[in-house]
Amino acid sequence: MEKANNLKISILGKPYLVTTDEVQEYVLEASELVDNMMREKIKNFPITNETKVAVVTALELATDLGKFKRSSNSFEDRVFKLNELLEFALK
Repeated sequence: MEKANNLKISILGKPYLVTTDEVQEYVLEASELVDNMMREKIKNFPITNETKVAVVTALELATDLGKFKRSSNSFEDRVFKLNELLEFALK
C-alpha cells in the first residue's frame, strides 16, 4: 500500500476525486472496468437510470468476487490436503 493520494477518475463521463492508499494503477484499472461494465449495460439493456446501472454492476462484481473467493478457498483446501499427503509420504 502507498500513502493516501487523491486520484481523478471518470465513470460514465462524470469526474470523481478518490482518496486512496491503493496503488494508483489498480484504482485506475478498477475504475475503467466499472466504466466499461456500466457502458455495456446501458448499451445492451433497457436501463437508463445510472443508479440502477451502478447497482446492477456492483452486484455483478460482488458475485464474481464471491465466486473467486470460493474458488480460491477450494484451491487452498486442495493444496493443504496435498501437502498433508506429501508429508505423510515422505515420512
